[in-house]
Amino acid sequence: MKQTFSVEYFTDEKNFSLLADLPWHLDLEDWHQVQRIKELNIRKGNHRHPVKFIDHYHKYLAIKQIPAHLAEKEIRFYDQLNRLGIATLTSLGWVKVNRPPVRMNDVIGQPLIQNDTGFLVTNLQRDVIPDKDLLGYGLSKVNEQKVWNSIIQLFVDLHANNIYWGDASLNNVLIRFKKVRYPSSARNLTILEGILVDTETMEEFPAISDERRMEDWDLFFESLEWTLEDLNHAGVKKNINIHKLKKDMLKKYDHWLKITRDRQKFEEVTHLQTPAFELEWMPEGSFQVFLKQVEEHKWYLSEKKGKPVPLNEAAVNWYQKVFLPTTAQLATPEIEELFPQRTPTQLFVEIMNHKYFLSLQKGSDVGTGPAIRDYVQRFGHFDEAKPLLKKFMSKMEGQLSGYLQREKT
Repeated sequence: MKQTFSVEYFTDEKNFSLLADLPWHLDLEDWHQVQRIKELNIRKGNHRHPVKFIDHYHKYLAIKQIPAHLAEKEIRFYDQLNRLGIATLTSLGWVKVNRPPVRMNDVIGQPLIQNDTGFLVTNLQRDVIPDKDLLGYGLSKVNEQKVWNSIIQLFVDLHANNIYWGDASLNNVLIRFKKVRYPSSARNLTILEGILVDTETMEEFPAISDERRMEDWDLFFESLEWTLEDLNHAGVKKNINIHKLKKDMLKKYDHWLKITRDRQKFEEVTHLQTPAFELEWMPEGSFQVFLKQVEEHKWYLSEKKGKPVPLNEAAVNWYQKVFLPTTAQLATPEIEELFPQRTPTQLFVEIMNHKYFLSLQKGSDVGTGPAIRDYVQRFGHFDEAKPLLKKFMSKMEGQLSGYLQREKT
């Protein structure tokens, strides 16, 4: 008897025309039988389900065959992660192939079970390296640390949004080199970005528990031990102390997660969408300092206008007129020479804290300009840097004339 089936497309109009003529009636492993299918010779990582990479009308696609309910779930999480700004795959949709239920013999009888198949379609990521493969290369200590940082960042992004990974391992991460410019940096920086490539086991919670978070980490380190053992068997000796690595990664993760949650609270209160900050170098309490700055700036703007200014309006004005110009000047070569171990954001936070304590000592607001001068004199390499300080303060006061002139003493 001829088997019947029907195909449903869960995608937009543009992608429907791309996907409609693919042989969904066949299992993915049989697509090589279809002449028009152009498979790409790209190394695949380890997968639980069949995966193919194809060139279809000059579009590079990654297609995975899984049960229909899992395809629907994965697409939903990919779309959600992309909305949250978490590095993951870009979905083009999914396809459901409906077939009649099949009977399964067991001790009870012959129950019918669903026989639907799902195909998950995403854009194929180019210029990426499987995280597991990257460890097999002769990485320097600096670049190896960048790999671990990319993993930590994924954990932070997921857990800060109350998402449980469920299958945390290097097999489910791709790595790409990415140029970024942080708001307080004068130059582009190269980072390694971890891209999450499997959302099948993810779960979302109203508030993720500590137990769930640590369960994710335990799964990751268990998987890492197996990966290192596989590399050793393959003749690639990696001298990695798992216990020390775990301690170091969890310490950094706790720090980054706290800062990220502070950032979320700051954005919730101010309605200001802040760009990415260099989390590794941000002191704890940074966003509390920012919020205090915004509240002071709100008071200043309200006094100037003679009427209350909403906090969100003050936050935008503070960010554009105070934070960005100040950190831009703190990113100059002169200041880098004065404070070689500090990032511009670190300096901004520390100077604002210094201003607060100076004001407490004096019993009144000392102003930002004098606080910067005092901070540099106390903590910079000042004997060699008097000309640099003079040049820096001249630039700073020019940039922040409206803000600093009212405070200048």
